[in-house]
Amino acid sequence: MSFVLPQHLTSDRDALVAEIHEAFRGVTRVGGRSWRAAYRSDYDGLAPDDRQLLEIPDNDRSWEELAAGTAWDDDSLGGGGFSFLDAIGFRYYLPAAMVRSIQRGNSSNLALKLTLPEPDTHLHEHILHRLSLLNEEQCRVVANFLQFMLTLDLHNGTSLEGSNWRIALNSHWAPFFRLR
Repeated sequence: MSFVLPQHLTSDRDALVAEIHEAFRGVTRVGGRSWRAAYRSDYDGLAPDDRQLLEIPDNDRSWEELAAGTAWDDDSLGGGGFSFLDAIGFRYYLPAAMVRSIQRGNSSNLALKLTLPEPDTHLHEHILHRLSLLNEEQCRVVANFLQFMLTLDLHNGTSLEGSNWRIALNSHWAPFFRLR
């Protein structure tokens, strides 16, 4: 299905992208796990041809560069990625992935990575730790992002992704949501 941005959501999209840039201004990956290192952590999940790519160092200078470029594959459902980032890496790559999801109008992966499992599951504490460096403003922006993506998907009739965005929003982020 092709991406359709309703005219009435254009200003919301632009405002949200500006909010992301403001909330995550100055966030770096210094001391954190890189995207390729996350894939190296999940080496067994990669095809042999993909393993040689891991030897190339990450040389991005900012998350803004990743958001604007096309070389970074933020939406892969394969090995590595968001699941294997530490809190520093997660905070660094998250705004770039949000901006790119807004531009594409979807993401098959990000809604799942922003869903906090129930407290009695083994992943709950792990994911809470990954989110631990996000400040209140950044959490508010994530909640606004999830609401925007939910609205967009429901408008475009994508009920499955719409429900994933809703599940993510309700799992942790809803208390941070504020109308702009």
